[in-house]
Amino acid sequence: MKTIILFILSIASSSSLTFNSTFGSYMILQSEPKQACVYGTYDESTNLTLSLRTSENVDILKIVPQTYNSNLWKACMKPIPASISTKYNITISDDNSNASSTIHSILFGDVWYCAGQSNMALPLLHTLSRNQTVSSILVSDAYSNIRIHGIAGNMNPDQPWITPKDAASSCTETPETCPLFKYSSTCWYFAQSLSELVTDRPIGMIHTSFGGSTIEQWLDNATISTCRNATIDSSNAQWHEERVLPYLSTSLKGWIWYQGENDMHGVFGNSALGYGYGCLMSTLVKSWRSIWSQAKEDDPFGIVTLASSGSEGGRDIGTYIFFKGSAKRSESSLILSLSLSLSLLPLSLIIIIIIIQLFLHFQVQCDGHKPQTTESCQTMRCLIRF
Repeated sequence: MKTIILFILSIASSSSLTFNSTFGSYMILQSEPKQACVYGTYDESTNLTLSLRTSENVDILKIVPQTYNSNLWKACMKPIPASISTKYNITISDDNSNASSTIHSILFGDVWYCAGQSNMALPLLHTLSRNQTVSSILVSDAYSNIRIHGIAGNMNPDQPWITPKDAASSCTETPETCPLFKYSSTCWYFAQSLSELVTDRPIGMIHTSFGGSTIEQWLDNATISTCRNATIDSSNAQWHEERVLPYLSTSLKGWIWYQGENDMHGVFGNSALGYGYGCLMSTLVKSWRSIWSQAKEDDPFGIVTLASSGSEGGRDIGTYIFFKGSAKRSESSLILSLSLSLSLLPLSLIIIIIIIQLFLHFQVQCDGHKPQTTESCQTMRCLIRF
């Protein structure tokens, strides 16, 4: 049995009874067969009730949340079917003081967690097809089944849950301050590509990456110690504590990982022999599937492999060597289990389509990572960062 420690990131309201800041109106919660859990803080009261209603005020359920000594509450709802048309309101209330807090316009669908370093964090502003995406959203109401959320890093600001239309509304006039253009491009384009394949399910994206991070920062120290030749640094486990723990009680469909450059100067290793990056990457997949609420050992885990060329390239770098080697070992299921059961398309075709579409969205960048046109890079060593 899994033991999930409730970890509160921050509170979005000064109210004594509130939801954690990882939740909000317009968000997407994981649909059946998993239970969606919500949590927050309360002030002394022990008479709490959580209510789930449709936007038409049809009662779906009322439950009594679990409470903890540190004035935290948590409630896990019964599995709710995915739907792009049925919106819900969730209210936590205190019958003693009549205090309450509500998040509204909630959808149930599939929730994905995006993590890694700068290639994951790269803002949408620096991609070739950003304007086509905005036009599709504002003119054609495309991707309306997507919702995005993220916590601040060194390349992206905090992003409360928001719809694509609201996120893109200012992109034409003020692109530098547009919420959509500040969001992780890899995380968004994964959702966009998935939305083009699967239109009948809501898609929620959680972005947490941090530019320049190492894989050791995303693992706890006990887990790191299971792999020989891991890099030992005072920053190890930093993002595990600040960017992983706050979401462990959030039920997910799966994870998307894009990282590796900052580990390429270490030991590439071998997961089968238990050392280096190969072991750490395999261990991270197994660890997250183990510690996340209601996660299963075959839940989808998508890994973007690093290019074997460019200023930080190499045939044996980071995730590339792990991915290449894992295909020959029994651990191949760790990577190839991006089994998007949302569609009847074969798994291999879904992965190929999404990777090709991600590739086409991203701009060509030359040495120094300064955006250039394809033509101006013809005589230079270039790297397509996707």
